[in-house]
Amino acid sequence: MNPEQFLHQRFGEYYARNQPPVPSGMERREWGFGDAVKKIAFRHYAFRTADELWHYLAREAPLYISYSAAYYKFPAARPMPKKERIGADLVFDLDANELGVKCTHPADWICDACLEKSKTETIRLIEDFLVPDFGLSKEEMQISFSGNRGYHVRVFSDTVQQLDSGARKEIVDYIAGNGIDFGKFFYVSKEYIPESPSAGTGARGPTPTDPAWFGRLARSVLETIEGPDADAKLTAAGITNAAKRHEIIDHAPEIKRQIAAGRWDAVAGLHHLLTGVAKAKAVALGDRIDGGVTGDPAKLLRLPDSLHGSTGLLAKTVKKMDSFDPLAHTIAFGESPVKVRIKNAPAIRLRDRVFGPFTDAELELPEAAAIFFVAKGVAQPC
Repeated sequence: MNPEQFLHQRFGEYYARNQPPVPSGMERREWGFGDAVKKIAFRHYAFRTADELWHYLAREAPLYISYSAAYYKFPAARPMPKKERIGADLVFDLDANELGVKCTHPADWICDACLEKSKTETIRLIEDFLVPDFGLSKEEMQISFSGNRGYHVRVFSDTVQQLDSGARKEIVDYIAGNGIDFGKFFYVSKEYIPESPSAGTGARGPTPTDPAWFGRLARSVLETIEGPDADAKLTAAGITNAAKRHEIIDHAPEIKRQIAAGRWDAVAGLHHLLTGVAKAKAVALGDRIDGGVTGDPAKLLRLPDSLHGSTGLLAKTVKKMDSFDPLAHTIAFGESPVKVRIKNAPAIRLRDRVFGPFTDAELELPEAAAIFFVAKGVAQPC
């Protein structure tokens, strides 16, 4: 039995016993399915009821199951304009490979470090932007693990349904801090000052209690100039001139008092500092997110609580992000021994056990681990 046949068999057995919950308005969604070659190999499907979908899953055992953010009058129609879009959820796809994580394992592998980064960015997206800046409610959101390297956030609010692609991309730019014009954050005598205000200009600007990016920048600067690691934080924020860093640190108490009052003329290297802290406080969405998922209402995204064909893990719906463990709470298969042949594979933690690394090994593994290695393309079932 080849790896794809093996996965289809195990996935089919799983879906015969387990039915993933269906999304609201499922009959108005476009559905797509993937195989070992392509995550969305077949699309333009529509299902009238949950039972129709579940029978399809048990019969076909697709390796990937996705549905559209958009709602359509005719979801199975093609080409796309014939579907006649009614509205669309606002979706975000945060993937560890797009977040600048520097892991030592291959790009298609996962580990606790890269998964923690994608988790942190997902929390920041919601807590720092979607709720306070856009006024969205958590009750109108669904968070799910992607099943592999990241998380999906879906916003169902009526306020986002009619946003076009341009508006969705503007939301991404805002969250990612793209194109922030710092010159418009500061003024002198009610007039805008140049983009790089210099000390002594009498610059007035945001205070830590201001809303949105204004207060976020002010608070971030204060966090950067304070503490025993201030020099390292300033360096990371782009202040490469040691003299400027020392000047900021030496005058930190006074700078803090001035910023609290909205006075910024005491801050040396202001433009570089603001650029650095803005980059640190933005959510690292990545170019792929900007152009491919959030900005495209027609995009298909993984069905929550379905299996992921690259790991055999569940694309689990997450209720409490802080306590969620993607390598423990998403295990769908059991402990039955499965014999596999592994040529070369990094280690992976599943629940409280670490499997690997393996080189030229033929061994029995618990079913969940065996499926993971086969799905990752590094193992053959024996």
